[in-house]
Amino acid sequence: MSGTRDFFDRKYHAIAETLRSLEVLGTSIRSVVVLLVAHLYATAAVGGPSAGSLADPSIYQHHPDSVLALGRGFTPNDITVPKIPCLLDPVEVRLDPGARKTEYRMFLAESDYAIDQAMSFESKVSATSLGGPSGSASLGFSQTSKFDGSHRRVVIWLYSDYGRAGLKAPVKLTDEARALLPDPVAFEKSCGTRVVLQDTRMSWIAVLVEVDTASSLLNSDFHGSASGGTGNASPLNASAEASFRQVANISNKQGRLQMNITSSGGSGHAGLSDVIKAAKASPDVITQLLDGIAQYNGTFGVTTAVPVRYSVANFKDTFAPAGSEVPPWADESEQALRNIAQRYRANMEILGYAEQYRDDRTNSPFNGVIGGFDDKKFLGDLIDEVKREQSALKQAWTFCKIGQPQGYLLIGPGQKKEIPPCNIPARSSGFLDAFDVSKFARPSVDYSIAYRDKDGNIKTLSDPAVRSVLKAQPDKRLTVATGLEPAVGTALGISSSVDGAFMTSKAYYFIDQEGKEEQISQEGYARTIGMWWEYGSSAGMETKLLDYLQKLRPTGDGVVYTKVNTRFNTTFSIPLFKVSWGGGKIVPEYILTYDK
Repeated sequence: MSGTRDFFDRKYHAIAETLRSLEVLGTSIRSVVVLLVAHLYATAAVGGPSAGSLADPSIYQHHPDSVLALGRGFTPNDITVPKIPCLLDPVEVRLDPGARKTEYRMFLAESDYAIDQAMSFESKVSATSLGGPSGSASLGFSQTSKFDGSHRRVVIWLYSDYGRAGLKAPVKLTDEARALLPDPVAFEKSCGTRVVLQDTRMSWIAVLVEVDTASSLLNSDFHGSASGGTGNASPLNASAEASFRQVANISNKQGRLQMNITSSGGSGHAGLSDVIKAAKASPDVITQLLDGIAQYNGTFGVTTAVPVRYSVANFKDTFAPAGSEVPPWADESEQALRNIAQRYRANMEILGYAEQYRDDRTNSPFNGVIGGFDDKKFLGDLIDEVKREQSALKQAWTFCKIGQPQGYLLIGPGQKKEIPPCNIPARSSGFLDAFDVSKFARPSVDYSIAYRDKDGNIKTLSDPAVRSVLKAQPDKRLTVATGLEPAVGTALGISSSVDGAFMTSKAYYFIDQEGKEEQISQEGYARTIGMWWEYGSSAGMETKLLDYLQKLRPTGDGVVYTKVNTRFNTTFSIPLFKVSWGGGKIVPEYILTYDK
């Protein structure tokens, strides 16, 4: 089945790309192809995981919205819904004395998922809501930074492990709960299907530290490690952590450092505020912050620690040997729910942009960026198609949660095949993916080098050659270029441009080692291609910027970068070169190793 789906995946993507490039196609032809692709793809749609096909998990993690608690019941397909107490006078007992360990983690956080992952928040909560609640919300983290390169975010998480707690034997059901055992549906509604028999206690403090990208440009160890952006949690190695400390100090000195802090308890909000105030007042922000949260952590103890890991059992396996009649919520089901929810949320954003483009194209950030959607009726049909997909996703999500089949598919005369509870519906035609912001590359600076050979023909150097020439000092560039391409004459020029969608304007900035930032050019149209450097001429932008810096101050040391503004009211800071000067000599050292 996967091979069949791969085949149709390739087919419908190829058709979609062809239609995007051939804008002269009529609406009727487009509509026919859309219906054809949808039909072909639907024939390969049946499949996917089924509820209960893997073992039901016996371990759950902490989440701020979870109702899990020692001795309390719950239903795995929604751990945010509380149940009534169904155990008779449960007594808590400590299984481990004292704190077992205390440590901290420091990691990059480019998404709310990365925060949840690194802090071991229970992923089932985000899987059981199409709205996507996240533990990272308590840190003030928002996905609105999706298309934004103006900040880098690091989470510091300090925690102490206080060991396990369990229930004193014997553990019994209340009379009311025991009376419900013959009716599994009624029992599930009142008590749940699982019960927490043991938990692990911790205290924790989390700080989201946000530094502006301009400050991070001053240190390649931190900026380079922060530029990968895989969406997962990325622990800082020793070098990157040391660099981050320096960058935080620079950002703080310039008033551009932001910190949000939360904890699982302790001395309250006032104590947390004092930690932040003391850190910002210190010349060494992160060291003071770590000292502060370590002292704050000392206000915790066994009685104030919170459960972060739960060991659970099946109610009916524990109290009625016949076993549960309610299907388990397996790991595979959870993964399917997360996939459904992820697609649903992505479609919501795409629909918002598509509807704005249809109803108010002038103010749409996609105006002039994409083509092929001039026909409002055709665009409206595509919007309706994705809305139908949303309805199918919502229905699949509902059936997957309760473990009931979505229906049946006729496969022959008198023959039918069950559609599994967690079958993920077929995608729509995919045309509206043109409105998916996440698929657009972030802005980057591109350089090209043109030369006139000895016969007078204008040619360009390859990308590797361009990088080699840029790394050379300006007065050595012609020599390097000639060594790479003997046909290069004396007419050699480097042009620059910013490549990327949604850009509105750009300007050049300089930031020194103290974090002082200055605009060193006028703001201009972002997509302008201009002369960057030309042999034997002072007309290039590089030369003008270097001359301006020398006139600005007699000595200096820092980074020149371009700040690009976008239609989403976000910015990207793109490093160009490091530069230091004094005594009349100024030489740029280009930064060409970062991900674009």
